[in-house]
Amino acid sequence: MNYRNPYTVLGWIAMLAVPLAPVFFFAWDVYKEVLGRANYWLLAAGVGLVSAIGLELVGVLAGHLAMEFWRTGNTQRAILSGGIMGVYVLIGVVQLWGTIGMVMFIIAPLVYVLVALRQVAEQEATEQARHEKRSVVVDYRMKEAAAQREHEARLRKMELDAEVKKEKIHAPVSLVVSRKPEETEEPKKEIMGRLWQPGMKPTELAKLAGVSKGYASKYISNGAMSHYETR
Repeated sequence: MNYRNPYTVLGWIAMLAVPLAPVFFFAWDVYKEVLGRANYWLLAAGVGLVSAIGLELVGVLAGHLAMEFWRTGNTQRAILSGGIMGVYVLIGVVQLWGTIGMVMFIIAPLVYVLVALRQVAEQEATEQARHEKRSVVVDYRMKEAAAQREHEARLRKMELDAEVKKEKIHAPVSLVVSRKPEETEEPKKEIMGRLWQPGMKPTELAKLAGVSKGYASKYISNGAMSHYETR
């Protein structure tokens, strides 16, 4: 309940203050009636006070439950609660017929209904705010999960591209290794001819071409430049 809302505060003040008039008039009327029969003022006061307070509690509770059941769609119980509140009004009107107290018994349930309406409305606003907050949280988590999936997909693509690039680099070497020694001489020279650059050391060429350091050194010494110029 939002106690910062002035309408909420006024509603509760009205709901507590309005029943005082019906309680007073009903209790006084019952007191006079019992006193006239029993001629014992303490008994009359007790009966009048208890009956008046009990009746008002029934009226307040019936009004609140009627609105609450109506809000939740429980029509049958809402009608039942409204009927009980009608009985409350009828008892008060009959008991106080022709007095100002009768008017108070008619006004009081209207106040109960109005207050029961400002709590249902407030509850609905609170539930709506809670629902919107949940929606924002769910939307954020969905976007976060989508971003995470996109990030993982990019990583997988980068890994796949790296594997493909690695296979392309090492494919000539694998081809050379899979052949017989007598069949690999010329392909080795061709591979080294494509890879060799002026100033490249035998160790570097051997590593790139997948051959021994000695073979690469021999290739550079014998004819690397001629192969390079004819590429």
